[in-house]
Amino acid sequence: LESLERGLAIAQTIPSTYLIICALLNLSHCRYEAAGAEAAVEFLGTGLGLMKVNGYTHFWSWEPAMMTKLLTLAVKCNIEKSFAQALARDRLHLGFSDDGDPVPLLKFSLMDRFEVSLSGKILFRARDLTYFQREMLGLLVTAKGQRIAQDKIQLELWPERSPENARKSFDTLLARLRKLIAPHLPTSIKDYLFIQKGILCLTNYEIDALQFFDKATTGLSHCKNGDWWQAHSAFHTAVSCWKDAMPEDTFHSEQILAFNDRLSHLLIEIGLTWANNLMQSGSYKEAISILERILQIDSLEESLTILLYKLHLLNNNYLKARELLERYRKALIKALYTETEADSFIDKIVRSVKS
Repeated sequence: LESLERGLAIAQTIPSTYLIICALLNLSHCRYEAAGAEAAVEFLGTGLGLMKVNGYTHFWSWEPAMMTKLLTLAVKCNIEKSFAQALARDRLHLGFSDDGDPVPLLKFSLMDRFEVSLSGKILFRARDLTYFQREMLGLLVTAKGQRIAQDKIQLELWPERSPENARKSFDTLLARLRKLIAPHLPTSIKDYLFIQKGILCLTNYEIDALQFFDKATTGLSHCKNGDWWQAHSAFHTAVSCWKDAMPEDTFHSEQILAFNDRLSHLLIEIGLTWANNLMQSGSYKEAISILERILQIDSLEESLTILLYKLHLLNNNYLKARELLERYRKALIKALYTETEADSFIDKIVRSVKS
């Protein structure tokens, strides 16, 4: 403790916010271990406050066991609670029960395939759930804030039933779903899935599609501000999150399908924005690489194909430009367009670049 206190004093004289944070939270951890929670809260509050204000999420010696203890203490004592919860989610994949105890996040994978997992273990795949169980979960995880009115679910799943019968079907479906999931959880199902004033709520979760959405929108926001380095970093993370679009045969509700469309449009938007910026800066090869990667996901996307064709021409690679058009033509034919229609699309691409 004496060494850490001297280190804190030195850090304050430099001054170095990073080193001050490091000293404060290590002091908090040592005091917690030696004398309990009450002795740790002052340093913890000051340290987390500095992290929040200065945008830090990590520092030297900030390892998982220490993080878990201090962030749990912060949540239980309401010390920078929202910030502590966000750190635990992002760095440790942990949420918190109503009592403030750490719990692993329930992970929902929507991109490429539907899976529900916990701590790296797959609990359910699409085939393990009934049609209505999949639809209920799909409606919940694609709803804003992962909260959806019970009445809306009833209308989506049982539109022709009376309100009373739809309510009974909802209650039965939810009870069976909770019973299915509960044995796999380390704590009460209420720490993950619950009803509150007619609203079905999900908490302590992570959803891959939302991680993509967050990074993509963050990148576009940086673009508007002219912060291109930060934008490219966010775009890179977003594209790495994308495995594939949501499987078409898993969900059928309009809300879920509309959510999938928004994700696909967002992928195209970041591809165009990113590649156009790189093209303007003369980074043709990097722009080509990005577009090629996204077109592997959606080979029929016309605007990306036009931009990639233009980049090949600017890069004086006419062979690649011709190969791209032929590949696009084959993709159109495979998608059941006629040869005449395919030729018309190709002509449109060539004319748009010439103009």
